[in-house]
Amino acid sequence: MFVDDEPDVLAALRRGLRTRRDSWRMDFQLSAHEALESVRSDPPAVAILDIRMPEMSGLDLAREIRATSAETQCLILLGSTDFSLAVASLNDGNVFRYYMKPCEFGDLTSGIEDALRRHRARSAELAPPGISPSQMALEIIHYGVIVVDGKAQ
Repeated sequence: MFVDDEPDVLAALRRGLRTRRDSWRMDFQLSAHEALESVRSDPPAVAILDIRMPEMSGLDLAREIRATSAETQCLILLGSTDFSLAVASLNDGNVFRYYMKPCEFGDLTSGIEDALRRHRARSAELAPPGISPSQMALEIIHYGVIVVDGKAQ
């Protein structure tokens, strides 16, 4: 998912990454709130976020995305030389990487591929193959759980 309030930036990303259309499912959002709705219904593996948007910063959006989908890897695009935002995004722990606009598509593609690998690794950690969601839930609950049938057996 790509989120930026500038239509021209999204159009450039769409053009620059067109060679990946067959291997990536890409979603382009102009609004942080629309992006959150999309995340809630279909969480992306990777979200590339503009740091400065009118309704919500990319850093705040990354926090919201991670609260909804812990496996989603967020990358930030910075349009300025405000390194304090970059440091905050990395130190916050909610952002995988950041890139300065404009960035080379090769660098961005490489970062997205790294984020996809990290997403797959985190997903495997959270839900190993062969374990059902209910079994996984029991593994992460910090309390004892007793399961009985209708006869309390």
